[in-house]
Amino acid sequence: MTFLRLSAVIEWPRIKWYVSLSIAGLIIGIGIWICSLLKGSPEDLWSLLDIHYVMRMIYPVPLLSVMGQNPFMDKIICLLNYSILRKCILGMFVPGLLNLAMPAIIFRYMLLGALIPIIILDAPYILLIMLPPLILDVLGLSMAAAAGEGIGRSWLLPRRTYGDVGRIEALKIGAKNGLPLILKAILIFVLSSILEALLGYVTLPFLS
Repeated sequence: MTFLRLSAVIEWPRIKWYVSLSIAGLIIGIGIWICSLLKGSPEDLWSLLDIHYVMRMIYPVPLLSVMGQNPFMDKIICLLNYSILRKCILGMFVPGLLNLAMPAIIFRYMLLGALIPIIILDAPYILLIMLPPLILDVLGLSMAAAAGEGIGRSWLLPRRTYGDVGRIEALKIGAKNGLPLILKAILIFVLSSILEALLGYVTLPFLS
């Protein structure tokens, strides 16, 4: 019963496809990392990841960027700016409006999948504290992707999406269905940012 309620709250039937794409992206990224090791050129992978994140001026792993004893509100502001504005809205919702959410979500998690083994090798047990924010991240971005593509399809492909209705009417239906979902995604990223900021104060032996 609890699972059914949770499924209804997060609108699982609408987001499960995007969650599957996220997991597939992580697996592909880890596979790329393994291939780079087998080729004996992991430094090439490091260079590609470094260029990607520096050019976009985003944090590769937000949790790592807020580790330490910085003021709590500074961490929250940093994480909210990254999670909601850059990652959720600009990084996933807007591509969804253009029907590009699927390649966007695969590409994002492919890069993260290639980065995770490198982080784990540097700090072996950090995945234990990365896992809860990562789960929220997948849920939030899947919601943003579903919301964006729902609205985008209603505008770009109104008849295929909602049958014999006009473009404006289809857009109204798409917005009515999509906006509550993007609001839930934003709420998830608020909770995730608070969690990550709190985890930033955790000092564990394996991180020292």
